[in-house]
Amino acid sequence: MIRAMMFDLDGTLINSLADLAAAGNHILEMHGYPTHPTDAFRLFVGDGMLNLTRRMLPKELVLEEDAVIRLKEELQAYYYDHSLERTAPYPGIEALLRFCKMHGLRLGVFTNKPDAAAHRVVAALFGADVFDAVIGHREGRPHKPDPTAVLEELEAFDIRPADCFYVGDSGVDMQTARNAGCIPVGVLWGFRGYEELVQNGAKFLMESPEKLKNLVASAIDEACPLRIK
Repeated sequence: MIRAMMFDLDGTLINSLADLAAAGNHILEMHGYPTHPTDAFRLFVGDGMLNLTRRMLPKELVLEEDAVIRLKEELQAYYYDHSLERTAPYPGIEALLRFCKMHGLRLGVFTNKPDAAAHRVVAALFGADVFDAVIGHREGRPHKPDPTAVLEELEAFDIRPADCFYVGDSGVDMQTARNAGCIPVGVLWGFRGYEELVQNGAKFLMESPEKLKNLVASAIDEACPLRIK
């Protein structure tokens, strides 16, 4: 029986691609580097701001690590200030979350987005009373797919990992779910795609938030227990 759901943020709950791409291209342009089409950032994001910085820089460019870190800090600061200009929840997400809350599920967000930006975006788009925990990346803590933060929150909720759906749009999310012992649920409306989710162990693939709501309904119905192959 499912008692909790942990969600990735970018590409899962919210479509933030335009703001992430605009921030990345702003930093590139400031330093005289070539920019990228917005869609290219689908493969750049998901593993934290430092990896986003590395991926968006020209492949032939050789920089000292300190220089890359300074660019990452510029990107992080600019993105924080501009993270809500075109970002919005995916259609159907708010109804899904209301359904989950109505049925007493504990809800959390676990993202590689910097912690301050994660809290800002979640509070602005969903309010303060929807999620029981919002976990962004903090300096000195490992990024996903390390499951430590998920396991700490589930322990605080007194919920077993096996009773939690971990929902995300990327292979990293599926790895995180498996590393934590949660049930990996891949969503197909996000930044990555079917093949990556399957290759990284998704147990379920959801085409829409409405279909995810139906899966949750079956998973919390004791008269109709969820069967996982």
